[in-house]
Amino acid sequence: MLGVIAMISCGRAAPPAEGKDVMRPPDPQATGDVVITAKVMAETPRKPPLVDVSLDLGLDNRAATARWVMIPPITGTPRTGGVDAMELRRWTGAGAPAIIATLLGRSGGLIVRLAPGAHLRWRGAVIGSWIERPISELEVISAETAAVGGKPLQAWFPDGEPQIAGDLTVDTAAIAGVVRFDPGYAELPLVLSGERTQHLTLAR
Repeated sequence: MLGVIAMISCGRAAPPAEGKDVMRPPDPQATGDVVITAKVMAETPRKPPLVDVSLDLGLDNRAATARWVMIPPITGTPRTGGVDAMELRRWTGAGAPAIIATLLGRSGGLIVRLAPGAHLRWRGAVIGSWIERPISELEVISAETAAVGGKPLQAWFPDGEPQIAGDLTVDTAAIAGVVRFDPGYAELPLVLSGERTQHLTLAR
């Protein structure tokens, strides 16, 4: 198994996790709002240069208010453009309902909304890598609010508020549908406020 472990807090980097316990609580000196752990579980080649990267993710919201957390695909270039749709995944196990989404488009990526104090562990989260070299870095974005087409992102979810609360572990999340932001399939700007971005250097 390919093991890659990193821990960050959005705002200040926290020390790497020790040993194999990637869910170790963050260093008490960390002051960022969101603490993230990430471990590469597998890499599956698709049509070159695309590789699907399967991650074991841990997301902890230590802020007093809800936070969006987004992980864009690995492209090696700055994000441009907008988003045109949202693929919804619904978790139906313990702690359900819970909604996890993938924003589609040039500024898209995996995205979840975490309530204050919420912890999500998602084993098998998949992001695409379009770079023709070993993966060494992961971009993680946290934001206080997110909007598409002048509308709060959570208002686009057909089942209402997608916020994840409490402690939830997800192994699989079934596709529950796709929401189009524009009937003409145009990309609309993704507007994030209170945005914080970290670039993790992944150790091997």
